[in-house]
Amino acid sequence: MTLSRKQCNELRGLAIFAIVLHNFLHQTRFGFTTQNESSFDPARTQEFLGRVCQEGFWNSLGEIFSFLGWIGVPVFVFLSGYGLVKKYELGSAPLVIRTYLKHSWLKLFLLMLPGILFCALFNQFMGLGGLHTHIRYAIYLSLLGNFVGIDTMTPSIYWYFGLTFELYLVYLFLHRFRSKRILLICVAAPLVLQLVLLLFGQDNLVHFNLRNFIGWLPVFATGIYAGRRESLRAKGQENTPPRWLYLLLLILSAGLIVLCNLSPWSWVFIHFAALLFFYCLVKAFEGLAPAEALPALIGSYASFVFACHPIARIIVNECHLGAHGWNPGLELLLYVILVIALTPLYKVIVVKLTGLTARIRPESH
Repeated sequence: MTLSRKQCNELRGLAIFAIVLHNFLHQTRFGFTTQNESSFDPARTQEFLGRVCQEGFWNSLGEIFSFLGWIGVPVFVFLSGYGLVKKYELGSAPLVIRTYLKHSWLKLFLLMLPGILFCALFNQFMGLGGLHTHIRYAIYLSLLGNFVGIDTMTPSIYWYFGLTFELYLVYLFLHRFRSKRILLICVAAPLVLQLVLLLFGQDNLVHFNLRNFIGWLPVFATGIYAGRRESLRAKGQENTPPRWLYLLLLILSAGLIVLCNLSPWSWVFIHFAALLFFYCLVKAFEGLAPAEALPALIGSYASFVFACHPIARIIVNECHLGAHGWNPGLELLLYVILVIALTPLYKVIVVKLTGLTARIRPESH
């Protein structure tokens, strides 16, 4: 697997598009089927398949993004591992542990901070929560909140930042011990663990693992392996498969994603089916400029889109547009417009905060 910087951005763009739509449409008020993201329920799959077969085009599309839109998350986890290898093993950047930890934590903290402040001020204005809520927000900002179930708070999707920091910590070990055997264990052991927990009905532990590094370690390790494998392939000539093969694999991987939702034996592999789907989607349209430009552009802003889209969701939800006759499609359109408008503003705020922290604590040399 070889990915250019542009293709990485395309993957991010497609993944964040799916995630943004998913996090709006899976709200219960719209009535779409909820996802099998961090817990497995075959009844949801049956409900999803029944509705897709019976509903019209637009409702079926809503069902797809509500039930399956979360599969963009494995793409970001994979690219985290892949990118760390490109930077610290194939690039010229040295891995100094203290600098690495400080930079990683601060980058994620600053991405979260404006969104957390907005939610805290919103709750204060609406008379929701109190000191206990603010303490929980502080735990959120520590990036260690996933261990205490903080992901139930608004903005609940910020659990991903804590997960990312955990994976950054894991990379220190995998950077030190560069063994294929260790990577294989990192892929196989969590999959077996999740399957055993599912078979014994330990849904809470399955959920906990999928809110922390254990559940995502297989995808992260796969990204690291792909990055290291790329360095070996660079020495030789890589054959490019024909476009029709990627189109065929794209269709097969889409079916595989649905099949993975049919039983716990297959559900534990859904992250890999999602990776195959998005990879084939990018490769199938490689070289077609119109199909590449927009995902690459969105992908270049992906982290800011992810951080600010909960704000847009809160604003649209508080307008109670459904009570004023708005259909879900118009609400979704307004939500997307708000995300587009907020993203550059959010980026400016984060960049300003980053510059401010750099002046307060200049990097030591």
